[in-house]
Amino acid sequence: MTDEERFEREVRGLAGDSASKLQILNDLSRAQQAQLRSLWPTIPTDSRRRIVRQMVELAELSVELDYNRALVVAMDDDEADIRAEAIDGLWEDESTALLRRLMEKLAHDPSDSVREAVLRSLARFTGLAVTGKLDGDWPDTLRLALLRVADDESATLEARRRAIEAVAVFPDDDEVLGHIAAAYEDRRLPMRASALYAMGRNLDPRWVEPVLVELTSAQAVLRFEAARASGELGNQRAVPVLIDLLSDPDREAQLAAVAALGKLGGRTAGAALRKVLESDDDVLRDAAEEALDELNFVTNALIVG
Repeated sequence: MTDEERFEREVRGLAGDSASKLQILNDLSRAQQAQLRSLWPTIPTDSRRRIVRQMVELAELSVELDYNRALVVAMDDDEADIRAEAIDGLWEDESTALLRRLMEKLAHDPSDSVREAVLRSLARFTGLAVTGKLDGDWPDTLRLALLRVADDESATLEARRRAIEAVAVFPDDDEVLGHIAAAYEDRRLPMRASALYAMGRNLDPRWVEPVLVELTSAQAVLRFEAARASGELGNQRAVPVLIDLLSDPDREAQLAAVAALGKLGGRTAGAALRKVLESDDDVLRDAAEEALDELNFVTNALIVG
């Protein structure tokens, strides 16, 4: 039996419900990827859906697993939900080859859910763009494509808010700033939440005040996003309110406050986090340990510097 025949047999065997068989899809060669592309449509739909879900879950648990080439194949599945999950699963891939495919999907895929997954993925590529890690015209191409989606009133709410989140990292850009401000004024809660997230990515000092206001919002999701943005903006004025959020009834807001205090640092934040270490709440205590590790790392780096 040739290697190709063996690979085909094992791929066809993936229709069974055993995650252990997925090893065959780990670290594919280009030849195996091409063979998988021809075999993929022959696997039953429910099995393809399960395979993609398991690949994503297993890759998150182990850095030694690399299903990227298999997930790239799944990006062209006939089922939109499979395509979308495959795109979400490629969260570590920062290649321009994937970026090119994502831009094609954004322009031509007929599914809203797939384009929304693309927009979530493009957020990491805009981060690369503003740090000089994308060559040529890619930064401008990304910015313009995202602004088109943000401007498109026929696009879904999810697509527009993800576009604003992704494009937010471009600094000193009047169009970007205008979209963030408009999103914050929007009456729809998801859009306002995205505006706060975008403020944290944008890092412009003008966002300090609205973020401070939303730390005491009646909406838990806005408190959560404001806490996260406070840490990114480096706003020490937020520390007392973040300490209050440590006893917030919403778990996500609590954890965001813990992480933000670790980023902001200082004696007051450090003392509050050390007090959390005495808590009976295992989740909160573990988060405080991580935050203190970050706080101590930053403090030591400043001392050395």
